[in-house]
Amino acid sequence: GIRTKLDILTRTASRTLRGIEAKYGPGAALTRNQRAAFPLLRTRGGIPRGARAQEAGLTPGSPMPAIDILVDWW
Repeated sequence: GIRTKLDILTRTASRTLRGIEAKYGPGAALTRNQRAAFPLLRTRGGIPRGARAQEAGLTPGSPMPAIDILVDWW
């Protein structure tokens, strides 16, 4: 599997999960893992891991559905 972290994981008004990744500056770029993982997360979902996932209301180790990911370029 591919491991990556989102800067922000939130829920829309309709309670749908949405990921937000913020990039700042002229040299800002997605990491190799982000370039590989984000399309998969958008189409197939993923498996959250760790305490931060649990704090976000996810169940670590249990598959989650596909989510929208917004990359916010500054």
